[in-house]
Amino acid sequence: MWLILEECGVACSIFTYFIVVSVYFGFIRIGIWEEALEGDTAAFIHFAVFQYHCFLIFLSHFKCMTTEPGVLPKDCEVLQYVKLPAELKKMLRSIAEAMRSVEASTRASHMSKMALKKRQREE
Repeated sequence: MWLILEECGVACSIFTYFIVVSVYFGFIRIGIWEEALEGDTAAFIHFAVFQYHCFLIFLSHFKCMTTEPGVLPKDCEVLQYVKLPAELKKMLRSIAEAMRSVEASTRASHMSKMALKKRQREE
């Protein structure tokens, strides 16, 4: 398990759990309490669904806190460009080309603006 205990992280996790518990009790008390006391079946179904979702919130937040970011499993294979299907290679090339053209036009625009500012300063 990977977990770094530092002040900001602990405060954020406590705040997150506090918000979830507050919403949980607010929903129970304001949303379905009266119906549940009357024995309404729909209220119990809402309660079960909401309970399940709150559990998933806690579980996913805990898993996110205790999982090291950027780590790949040991049996993970390195992506090899040569083994990719031809269609995917073509798509990757077109994306890279589009990114290069956007970068070039942005650079050219920036350079022309800088040249214009330089000329204005010289005048």
